[in-house]
Amino acid sequence: MIYLPLILLGVLLNAAAQLCLKEGMRRIGHFDFVWANVLPIGMQVAGNVYVLAGLFLYVVSVAVWLLVLSRVEVSFAYPLLSFSGEPLPDQDHRGTDHHSGSIFRHEKLMNS
Repeated sequence: MIYLPLILLGVLLNAAAQLCLKEGMRRIGHFDFVWANVLPIGMQVAGNVYVLAGLFLYVVSVAVWLLVLSRVEVSFAYPLLSFSGEPLPDQDHRGTDHHSGSIFRHEKLMNS
């Protein structure tokens, strides 16, 4: 349990990265996924402070996660990712897929 704060830091950084990326893309708005949009949308994405912050937070979260994986078993650390807000699939004894609960429901709340 000594590594739990490090694991939670990685989870929180990952969740913060997701929220930043979502806000950045919300500000850019919907766009058609076509070749003509690669450069103009790519420039908007590359210059968006929220997207850049999200990518930075992802890099830091990966570095923290590598530290975690060097110290604890994946079987211990991986289930704790469910706290990041991204549902992780699991199966019951019948083989039915379910999704774990989430703490962050930012997108759902913002779009309600």
